[in-house]
Amino acid sequence: MSSVVHILITDKIAEEGLSLLKNDSSLQVDYSPGIKSKELFNKITSAEGLIIRTATTVNKELLSHGKKLKLVCRVGIGTDNIDVEACKKRGITVINTPQGNRVSTAEHAFALMLALARKIPQASENLKKGGWDREKFTGTQIQGKTLGIIGLGNIGKEVAKRAKAFGMKVMAYDPYIPQVEGLYPLNEVLAQSDFLSFHVPLTEETRGMVNRDFFKKIKKGAFLINTSRGAVVNEVALIETLNGGGLEGVALDVFVEEPLNNRELSAHPKIILTPHIAGQTKESMVALSQEAAHKVSEFFSKMS
Repeated sequence: MSSVVHILITDKIAEEGLSLLKNDSSLQVDYSPGIKSKELFNKITSAEGLIIRTATTVNKELLSHGKKLKLVCRVGIGTDNIDVEACKKRGITVINTPQGNRVSTAEHAFALMLALARKIPQASENLKKGGWDREKFTGTQIQGKTLGIIGLGNIGKEVAKRAKAFGMKVMAYDPYIPQVEGLYPLNEVLAQSDFLSFHVPLTEETRGMVNRDFFKKIKKGAFLINTSRGAVVNEVALIETLNGGGLEGVALDVFVEEPLNNRELSAHPKIILTPHIAGQTKESMVALSQEAAHKVSEFFSKMS
């Protein structure tokens, strides 16, 4: 390995993290956010480290051009836009930054839950159009209600803290962590929860897990919030359940296809939508970029 390591960054990161990388004399940083495929294929030939967010997909085609790649770092939670198996076969290490946006994502999930319970977006839109329909926008109090958390990782735990502070009962399901207080079988969580919030990674097990059979088990009139990954939820089954009265309201920050191109979701009066911004605050962007910078620098310093 050369004494100076070439790092290619293909998506926008915060200046605080970028400065840390540039100030590392052992790294040569090529900051090219928004780079297009043809130029990307050319630049990655000399890169030993690749830093991405969500806009760049690391697939077999891209990896075939990255002959010198040793590390792919995803700035954010999850690695679903990276072909991890293909990287493993090539001996390329894949890392992410799971800590930086856990609070911002949890806060957004909770904000969506409150907005659902009190019909805030709908009431605001109605008022801006000249309405004053107070009875129409009578909400639901969350104190005393049960919040079901699907996935009790870093973000799920942060959501649970906030729910308890609001006087909610918390029930969680997560088959990948040891049995602890507050964990229940999935069917119990679905049957008893007034609100369901999803905080799972996108894997073969979670892809489409929220399907017709799943919705048959939920408490009638529950609210659903998804800030994890869009493909976790079958959007056709979601609309069917909402229209059939199985759900009272839905809030989505993530979608099967992004940018959103589903008219049934965007036009539905009982659905609140945000454009995949749960983890995107000024504070989290700084924290994520700094976490990535430290991890990348540490990785290559250990190799030298």
